[in-house]
Amino acid sequence: MQIYTDVIGREIKIALSLQASAFGAAMFGAIAAGSEAGGYDSIEDAVEHMASLEKKTYLPIPKTQRSITNYLPNIENYMIILVEGKIRR
Repeated sequence: MQIYTDVIGREIKIALSLQASAFGAAMFGAIAAGSEAGGYDSIEDAVEHMASLEKKTYLPIPKTQRSITNYLPNIENYMIILVEGKIRR
């Protein structure tokens, strides 16, 4: 996750659920039902009542971000670094 955070340059918070995609769909189902049927009227309400995050938050590391940026012009090597963890020469 740290690599993703460094690449996009944004904080990442991890969902507590291992099935976050299904959980998100369930939240939108609750919104579709609406509050009169026991659901919620907005995604903000659904998130407030249904979602949980792990305590771990990943923050970008500026030094690492600069290192990653140096590789961007050479996309092939960049992908090899991500996949294999090494640079081909």
